[in-house]
Amino acid sequence: MAKSRSSSPNKKVKAASPATTRHVDSQAPASAVAVKPKKDRTILYQKVALFAIAFLLYANSIPNRYNLDDELYTTNAQKAARHGFKAIPKIFSHNTFSDNENSFEYRPVTMLSFVLQFRYLSPTPAISHLVNVLLYAITIVMIFTLMLKWFKKAHAWYAFAACLLFAVHPLHTEVVDSVKSRDELLALFFAILSFMVSWRYYGTKKWIYLFLYPVIFIIGTMCKRTISPLLIIPPIAFYFFTDMPIKRILLTLIPIFIVFRLTSMAAGTVLQPDERLFFSLENPFYVSSFSFALKSATAVYISGWYMYLHFIPYPLVFYYGYKYVPIVGWDNIIVWISLLTYLALIGYIVWNFRKKSIPVFAAIWFVLNIFIFSNLFRPSPGMMAERFMYAASLGFCLMFCWFLFKLFKVDPAAFTLNKAGKRLAATLLIICLGFGARSVDRNFDWKNKFTLYTHDIQYLEKSTKANMLNGELMMGVSNGYMQKAMMLKKNNEMSEAKISYDSSRYFLQVAKANFKQALEITPNMGSAINNLAVIYFNEDSAAEAKRYINMALKGTADLSVGDVALNANDRAKLNHNLGVLYYKEHKIDSALIQFELSIYYDSTFGEPYIDMSEVLLMSHDTAHAIKVLLRGARNLSGQGQGMALTDLANISLYRNDTASAIMYCEQASQMHVVNPQVLVFLRNYYQEKNDPEKAAYYDKRLQKVLNEPKYMPRTNM
Repeated sequence: MAKSRSSSPNKKVKAASPATTRHVDSQAPASAVAVKPKKDRTILYQKVALFAIAFLLYANSIPNRYNLDDELYTTNAQKAARHGFKAIPKIFSHNTFSDNENSFEYRPVTMLSFVLQFRYLSPTPAISHLVNVLLYAITIVMIFTLMLKWFKKAHAWYAFAACLLFAVHPLHTEVVDSVKSRDELLALFFAILSFMVSWRYYGTKKWIYLFLYPVIFIIGTMCKRTISPLLIIPPIAFYFFTDMPIKRILLTLIPIFIVFRLTSMAAGTVLQPDERLFFSLENPFYVSSFSFALKSATAVYISGWYMYLHFIPYPLVFYYGYKYVPIVGWDNIIVWISLLTYLALIGYIVWNFRKKSIPVFAAIWFVLNIFIFSNLFRPSPGMMAERFMYAASLGFCLMFCWFLFKLFKVDPAAFTLNKAGKRLAATLLIICLGFGARSVDRNFDWKNKFTLYTHDIQYLEKSTKANMLNGELMMGVSNGYMQKAMMLKKNNEMSEAKISYDSSRYFLQVAKANFKQALEITPNMGSAINNLAVIYFNEDSAAEAKRYINMALKGTADLSVGDVALNANDRAKLNHNLGVLYYKEHKIDSALIQFELSIYYDSTFGEPYIDMSEVLLMSHDTAHAIKVLLRGARNLSGQGQGMALTDLANISLYRNDTASAIMYCEQASQMHVVNPQVLVFLRNYYQEKNDPEKAAYYDKRLQKVLNEPKYMPRTNM
């Protein structure tokens, strides 16, 4: 009997030959085997495109200089880099930022990144900016990869659109352009990495990933703790994007609790609590008592402002703070608009929570991050800042792109370039081009402090701190032009000297206007009064100088004026300047009293010793002048000590006490900054004494000083 050729479930079928397989594939245009590689290549191209766009968008920021608050990391990192890996224990066992009055924030991983960069790459601003740009571009690719895991690859073009909008959004310019904001970049980087690790648990069911996830997340908090609200995102993602039972999702919280409990216990035994001075010009909620009504209304107002800047990122400024951000009540219309917007958003989340949709998840992400910086739960430095919106803006971009897909009736899980798809793509392209152009332009503003401050100050008339920062910068620029004018004048280049002198006066007037504006906003502000007193003193406007100095001294009886503490050195400078003014008015006794007060408040401040001794010498009280200079020689260091010793040598020569003069000159010659006349005197003295060895020694020292001109003689009073 012939065998039947009918197929059966158990019948073994011979595998087709390679040639046969190729033939079958060529005849099956819809074959899954043929489509899969194409999809993978598309995703690869999307990742490359996102990285390239993000990098090129911020490429013009790489040549920028260091800027606002960058020194918080760079100064200490340069010191630690000299010690290499030996510096790591100290970095992880101390607060990151500290000075004489403050010790706050624990961001050791961020500090470590600067230390390693400075030691093994370069401490230059360009490398620091390059690291920021690379971190930003890599993070965006990681976010896209995570979105594909959460939303599935069918949503690849939707995820690409949201990540593209996130990449070009101008609100991120501060995070990328400010080297100091590397802490924000690193924090989100590790948060996203931890989410990717947590998702491995869903695929493998291995508990090791649930313990590894919070460990990586903690590394992120050691970059900056403000990512803490994102800790609950993985359990929410499990709920929204998997069929995992609720009980099992709740069990995933156990490793989180264990890891965080252990790390908090360890940190409590090593770290000191934060000690940081806050001022009302930054955020009045730190130092003043406000009713809950005002706090809550202002928090809602700020949250609304955050929402507005996501849609219209203009103007962007380097510092917000009080009173640019006002304290408002519930009678403010913007508060109610903001409240209704967020209530609608929260209502949408609650009403649709069971639907487990992407826009609901995005709304949770956005609200979770925005509210932590609203000032409702705790005050935020500067009241609000663009960097605070970095993580939150991802939720906004996901919501906004979902809305656009639905508006153009395009399925986010099946994007094609049909008529509706082309309209959607064109709209997104226009938005991204506009945002991208705004970001590139903003990068130029962040070139250095001068470009940033002078561009933004036009919007910051109501910000006390912004006016103070710009005024202090303008004072520095003015001093630079004045020194240049003096050098040009010394070289008889009079026309160029006049240009520099006029520039100095111009920037000094700008500084004066800034300090006066700061006083308009925050009356009795000590640092503004002090700076105005210095300006009028330098302008020889004696009456105005005395008025502002007396205002400052009256307010600083306890070394504080209004809201801003002035240290003892500020008080000493005020007393010294007042003493000089009295001297110019020939009120010798009043001048001497002010000089003594200046020394009393800061014995390490050199000017009052020198000026007081000159007044005493002119009053023929040589013995008293010598006592003052001897005190200066004991208490001062560096150039101040050298000047005191030089003056003592001059007095000794005048009194024919050559031995004392030589002693003082030899002591002065050991200072880091040496008056060349001291070395000339010693060389000539030892030549006359037939001591060629010492004469040659001091001549060699003299030539070195003259070839490296660092000494600028002090001008007389």
